[in-house]
Amino acid sequence: MTFPIAPIAASLVSLVLLAGCGHSSDSSSSTSSTPARVYGITISADGATVYAANSGTSVIEAVTVYPPAGGARTIAGATGQPGSTNGNGTSALFNQPNGIAFSNGNLFIADTLNTTIRKLTASSPYTASLYAGVQATTGASNVSPGTFYQPAGIATYTSGSNSTVYIADTYNNLIRSISATGVITTVAGSGSVGSANGIGTAASFRFPWGIAVDPTGTNLYIADHDNHLIRQIVLATGQVNTLAGTGTAGYANLTGTSASFKFPTNVATDGTSVYVSDAGNNAIRQIVIATGVTSTLAGSLSGTAGTADGTGTAATLNVPAGLAYDPANLRLYVTDNDGLSLRYVNLNSGTSTVGAVSTFTGVTF
Repeated sequence: MTFPIAPIAASLVSLVLLAGCGHSSDSSSSTSSTPARVYGITISADGATVYAANSGTSVIEAVTVYPPAGGARTIAGATGQPGSTNGNGTSALFNQPNGIAFSNGNLFIADTLNTTIRKLTASSPYTASLYAGVQATTGASNVSPGTFYQPAGIATYTSGSNSTVYIADTYNNLIRSISATGVITTVAGSGSVGSANGIGTAASFRFPWGIAVDPTGTNLYIADHDNHLIRQIVLATGQVNTLAGTGTAGYANLTGTSASFKFPTNVATDGTSVYVSDAGNNAIRQIVIATGVTSTLAGSLSGTAGTADGTGTAATLNVPAGLAYDPANLRLYVTDNDGLSLRYVNLNSGTSTVGAVSTFTGVTF
């Protein structure tokens, strides 16, 4: 599969709100007053389904988006019932999961308050199991099953039938990996709070949140949340670089370390650009990897919050969080958490509909 997408102007980007259905289980409808918060989403290989880790309700949800078919449905977990039970569907329990990534028919989940990594089959009966970590035990051990400290971000690189899992181990200020054979490794980070670039454990982070791997498995990109930075890790060498950001909260569309962000939460990449949910600026930002040129892909240039559909900077967002790039359909899905909605940016510059704003039967988490 190729991953075509050249950087495109914000004026040719559409932000689409998938509006307003309630929750349902995979087989029956249900509603809940439990506050929902979706900070992590992922996309199936065929681009048909978005999966969401709902940290507010401690469930895993699925949305059929291409073509659209109904609202969010719970596939695992019990709404408002945090726990750590393995099992099928709503018999399984999670505790404020945040990150989620799809690979080889499975979902890998950063089960944040359980301090574990869980695995969930992405088809019925949706079987949840422990993949790594020890429930309610914090630490940074790489000895299997390993220990973590409130991991929030997760990404996968798929090579044939093998899946390598990358983890933003947020409260340990580390980037970790789990090989297809289960070997746990610290990729980068000293464990101390900081913003130093360097090789492997010589580098430092400050509450890294979102993480993405490029299509070739060459580089990782990290939303270094409290440093207001976007970081790059060259996997062959372990070299950590600052791709963009000054390290001070701000909103500047400049190049590399002259650009600024405000609490970036998640990242996604197509291999040419890195897309950033710049939560504090209510915007989706785009960084051209080769040059570091940073621009606003969607959202107000003034940081104004809102829920208006529109083209590029005419659209408004309200604390955008989760991101998932869909190479099959050239879309960038976004969760807009204060609006509790799923939205997407149309990246397909090769169609007559690029720039069009659409609303269809959609989603409220």
